[in-house]
Amino acid sequence: MIDTEKRKKRIISKLDHLENDFDLQQIEKVLNAIFESQELAGRVIKPVRMQISVEEMIKEQNFTGINRQEFDDLISKIDIQEPLSELLKSA
Repeated sequence: MIDTEKRKKRIISKLDHLENDFDLQQIEKVLNAIFESQELAGRVIKPVRMQISVEEMIKEQNFTGINRQEFDDLISKIDIQEPLSELLKSA
């Protein structure tokens, strides 16, 4: 297997022999797309912490939970009569 440094030198050598500007533009587009993709991934993908508490997650995500009274009111308004097993079959 070719190591990274040898691969880079081979690519550079091939680029040095190119004379056609269109070919160079095409290669430049590919390289730009690769670098943009890596930059985007760096902004989107965040490293995972080894430990985090539930309290820290709640604070970071601004989690407020549900209002239990409002939730119970919604349940009573829906007034589902079917058994849970029947509801699960239809899902």
